[in-house]
Amino acid sequence: MFLLIKLNFSCFQTMVIKTSRLFLSSFCCLSVYAQENTLEVIEVTSQFKKENVQKIAISTSVINDEQITAQDINNATDIANITPGMSFTSFAPGQGNMSIRGILSSEDGAGMDSSVAIFIDGLYQGRLAHLNTELYEIERVEILRGPQGTVFGRNAIGGALNIITKKPEEDFTASLSTTVGNYNILRYNGTISGPINEFIQGKISYSHREHEGFTQNILLNEENQNEDSDIFRAQLSINEANYQWYLSYERNSDDQADMGRTPIVNGNFDYVGTWQTLGGKPYLATSPISGFSLRESESITIQNDYQLADGKITTILGWRDNLSDWEMASVGVPLGGNYDLNNDILGADVNDDIYEKVKQHSIESRWTTQINSKLDFTLGLFYLQESTDRLEQYKLDFNSKDTGQTTLGNEVSSQKNKTQSAAIYTQAQWQFMPDWQLILGGRYSHDTKEAEFLTINCGHQENILTINSPYCHSGQGSLNILQETFNTQVDKTWSDFSPKVAIQYSPSKNIMAYASMSKGYKSGGFPGSPGLENISLQFVEPEKAISYEIGMKSDWLNQTLRVNSSAFYTDYENLQVTWFGPSALNPNFGSFVSTNIDTSKITGADIEMQYLVNDYLSLTSNYAYLDSEINRFIITTFNGEIDLSGSSLRQSPTHKAFVSADIDYPLANASHILFNLNYQYTGEQLGDYINQNVILPQINLVNARLTWRSQDEKYQWTLWGENLSDQQYIAHSYVLGPGIIGVWGSPRTFGLTFTMTFE
Repeated sequence: MFLLIKLNFSCFQTMVIKTSRLFLSSFCCLSVYAQENTLEVIEVTSQFKKENVQKIAISTSVINDEQITAQDINNATDIANITPGMSFTSFAPGQGNMSIRGILSSEDGAGMDSSVAIFIDGLYQGRLAHLNTELYEIERVEILRGPQGTVFGRNAIGGALNIITKKPEEDFTASLSTTVGNYNILRYNGTISGPINEFIQGKISYSHREHEGFTQNILLNEENQNEDSDIFRAQLSINEANYQWYLSYERNSDDQADMGRTPIVNGNFDYVGTWQTLGGKPYLATSPISGFSLRESESITIQNDYQLADGKITTILGWRDNLSDWEMASVGVPLGGNYDLNNDILGADVNDDIYEKVKQHSIESRWTTQINSKLDFTLGLFYLQESTDRLEQYKLDFNSKDTGQTTLGNEVSSQKNKTQSAAIYTQAQWQFMPDWQLILGGRYSHDTKEAEFLTINCGHQENILTINSPYCHSGQGSLNILQETFNTQVDKTWSDFSPKVAIQYSPSKNIMAYASMSKGYKSGGFPGSPGLENISLQFVEPEKAISYEIGMKSDWLNQTLRVNSSAFYTDYENLQVTWFGPSALNPNFGSFVSTNIDTSKITGADIEMQYLVNDYLSLTSNYAYLDSEINRFIITTFNGEIDLSGSSLRQSPTHKAFVSADIDYPLANASHILFNLNYQYTGEQLGDYINQNVILPQINLVNARLTWRSQDEKYQWTLWGENLSDQQYIAHSYVLGPGIIGVWGSPRTFGLTFTMTFE
């Protein structure tokens, strides 16, 4: 077996103590004087108005632009690593799995959705394929934990990410940055922002990132897990006396190789032994076939804010097109151990080939008003139309020197889905006593989905659909993952009312406590890649959750210490799950099964702390505890029917923590030295419901950044390192008939960044 570095939780506690002592003791020689700094007031717009996050009755984490820069927060993985209660893993670049407080839906079928809603400048990001695109020129990220259905909609049942980009500035500014590092890391980006005339400001931003493969396929002598991504954004702001316009165009693209998947636990064959015989070890893959991932997305956002005498009307129009095209080796070694390197025969593997196009249009209009000094009110309307065209092929690809990579057999699942969603929502906040506020809200959602399935097994040569299919010309066999050939259509409508009630108590200006009850809702859908005709005609029930939460937000020691905490209990109904299980027509390799977990419960708590030790040193930490349990869930597996009642939920680590220390030390010439050291801990996570042995081991990552910044803040050099201990860990795993297959996490990386700013 390969090596997995495992540190138990006591090691985490020891490291935290040693790190704190190191930084505190390093300042014993500094001159002591009255501290002038206090913690900044962080304003958020998660309730559609600017508010101090300390005054909002929601468990919320905020990552501001300074923290994004200091810790190189670039994507959803980076956000999850430093956020309590949040987890993110990737099956492929085009299929990410995001969970908040244990709520995860990983089904990527055309008629399914994520359980965590993501908004960028108010525009909803619908599909799993683009959950983990590059983040650049971000002002802040607001992570709201727990159901947020009242204001964020039908798919915010687990929580919501509200991402706000940096807007055009009134004065001219420009910046350039470049980075080099190991694995031939190369990054460069730039922005130009400023006034066009008295009323209009504009901004253009561009960023490029690339590196060589973090893993290598030694059988093919190819790189895996490389990076080649670009993001371009153009923005305009128009400001008049009574109205403001904001326009944004954004284009993302990335081009990556195969993930380098590796067998880690045997199933119906000794694939781990085959991998090792071929020279496999951590970060060295041995699949006989090549893979790739291409993703592109374009979005346009138009926002208008119109000031009224009694409030403001905000309208957001959004268009988004996504394209995802990828092929990935599924097992990671020659199937059945059949290869002959002496004769240049590499063998076969299952090639998971996906091509998906998504077109999304949305409009939202809301009125926010303050009726009097004690009562404010929001009323909104929302409409979304989303069309998804997804083609997934399960190809049996063979590779040799004589033939090259060829397809011996194929199965095709064409899924076309159209979603229409409409909602009306409202929320009111009433100060009914001097220190007390009552928050009442509700959202009515109406969702309709229409789907068409065309499923083809190329081994069914007698079927007219197979004969006429262009996807069966190269191979007329199959693995029988899709056991029947058929063409069906189905539609379904769901509706829901999600209420919220909260009470808020503020005994002083620096302390606020709250208690809330909120309901979350995620619309139902249709299973992806149905292998049987009767399955394609079924639907997956909508998810519903009722969450009870208490919390406190407080500033202490003259606003140098901030402590925010919350505890919650969630009753969950019909969590949507997908797994690879047996079928009567294919009991050995398996097929996809989508269904609902009847009921489950989740209990947990989280705490976030920030402390300004002095004018040089600040400490940040957070911790989340999670206890999830399935109440009732019986499924059929390769070994018969099993009762999974009592199991924890997938991707729900019991313990998760983050500790960070920041130094900002002025030099004699008024330039500054900045240093950040942080530690990220994620406890063990269940990776599969059927096989309870699929455990993602705990992850311990240490990162550091050392920066010199000039007196005028125009020039900056940063030396940085991530995963400094070079922990070898599995970041994601899944189950097939051949066994448990894993994806390696990023190894140690380091580099140097230079940034130049013009004003």
